[in-house]
Amino acid sequence: MVRQSKRKVILWLIVAVIAIVAFGFVVHMLENALDEEIADYDISSDEGIIIYLNETEYEITDKFEAYLLIGTDDSGNVEAEGTDKYRGPMSDFLLLYIMDKTAGTHGYLQIDRNTMVDVPYIGPDGNGEGENYEQICTASWYGNNPTVGCYNSVFCVSTLLGELPIDGFYSIHMSDIGKLNHAVGGVELTLDEDFSAVDPAMTKGATLLLSDAQAETYVRGRMEVGEGTNEERLHRQLTYMEKYKEKVRTMIGEDPNFVNELWESLQSGAVTDISENRISVMANEMYKGKDLGIMTIDGETKTGKTLNDGLEHEEFYADEASIAEALVKLCGIDEDHIYPDTGEDE
Repeated sequence: MVRQSKRKVILWLIVAVIAIVAFGFVVHMLENALDEEIADYDISSDEGIIIYLNETEYEITDKFEAYLLIGTDDSGNVEAEGTDKYRGPMSDFLLLYIMDKTAGTHGYLQIDRNTMVDVPYIGPDGNGEGENYEQICTASWYGNNPTVGCYNSVFCVSTLLGELPIDGFYSIHMSDIGKLNHAVGGVELTLDEDFSAVDPAMTKGATLLLSDAQAETYVRGRMEVGEGTNEERLHRQLTYMEKYKEKVRTMIGEDPNFVNELWESLQSGAVTDISENRISVMANEMYKGKDLGIMTIDGETKTGKTLNDGLEHEEFYADEASIAEALVKLCGIDEDHIYPDTGEDE
């Protein structure tokens, strides 16, 4: 009974981070400790939380927990960790996991890496030194090590969502997509875009059991695919995640030890501030709850030169009404706890 219970806990924990697991990320463990100011940063959710979006106050009366899942890319200068020359990798993938403990539900909110926000600049000493309006993926650039960058990303996501409290983060690197694709024997899906410029076998409409290299092309490819937008890539990532979840369940049915081995393969590289005890509690809550699925945010994508590097980049301007709609579902806000701004002073 103990082993069976443990397998269930690990299974649901894997589902919590499946969006990252699906890409087979690998990260290096952080060696440097956080500065005292950053280490003290903590926003724990509680009943009676107020968030402000779309000129409206939303009171969250349900007890909930929220965790940010981060996948980083190959950019930056991580070898210079702890120095003034350090620049972290960009957050190529951002997904917020929310567990409503009162309603017994859990779900995910996918966040476009190009979402425009006020990004605080954290210097090498860990102190804030102003901010710049730019893509949210750049938040992890700043500070003097990856963990400071993760906290900066958490802060930016929280601000984007009307200062929604976020309880922790789990970050891994998008450098080895094929690793976990190989672990499940590949994922089968039908291509709705043409990838033949990269792989002649990956033509639009083809149904393929993706090889490890093809899986990487599918979830990471952008410039050579379709219109080359991040929006298209976000859609493919959602498709791959759902198919991967199905395959993991099948693998568990064939080999109960598979889930243990899969989870252990992630542990050597994760950068996280979530304790083992808290993970166990969260996993048990997930196992008992209802999965609301993955939600997205509507908005408008433009091109601009906000980064001031002389190049044009995608800029996603999120619709606050869409954010509020998703959070109403994920956090259990009801109509009795939504207060539109009347413009009158109380």
